[in-house]
Amino acid sequence: MEHNKPSLSQAEQDKIRVYNAILFAHKGSLACENERKRFALCRATAVGGSGDPSFCEQQAADFLQCYHEMVQYVRKDCREVYMQSVQCLQEADSKGFLSSFTKVFTDGGIDDRMCHKQLTDFQHC
Repeated sequence: MEHNKPSLSQAEQDKIRVYNAILFAHKGSLACENERKRFALCRATAVGGSGDPSFCEQQAADFLQCYHEMVQYVRKDCREVYMQSVQCLQEADSKGFLSSFTKVFTDGGIDDRMCHKQLTDFQHC
């Protein structure tokens, strides 16, 4: 007997991509903070900013490698925590609370709003 999952609408798929981006951007900013800072510092120099883009190639590669490893780690070892975070974001969005998540993540931390536990668990996984 084959179990078919209901297919998601394009709008639902787009929302899941947004939840993904929110979760991975936040976790990546923490997990790869040093690599991101080195790349940003390199780009802030006259040579790295506009003179010679290849000047910061190693810093960019280091940052991207860190991010890639973080994503692979999450997919392998944090799958359950990740899914709980996505489900909570879906529920919050359905209740009209998603705009509060934008503020939570752009302010650089997680506060006591909906999904605090799930997002904190994901952040520390």
